[in-house]
Amino acid sequence: MTNADEVYTVATGRLTVAPSFGAVGDVRSLARRTLDAIEAVLEGRATSATAEYEINGRRLRYIPLT
Repeated sequence: MTNADEVYTVATGRLTVAPSFGAVGDVRSLARRTLDAIEAVLEGRATSATAEYEINGRRLRYIPLT
């Protein structure tokens, strides 16, 4: 806390912010989303839309794993 030019420490410790279960959107971490996407491809659950797409003349095509 501060009072003009004086600064005081009131408390120290750790604070953990948990996601709200009522929040809209995907609350998984980037690592979890990436791992889930890789596992979906390996298990053959990926949709056909993720197999190939083109944006502004650039094409991306995933090579299926045998």
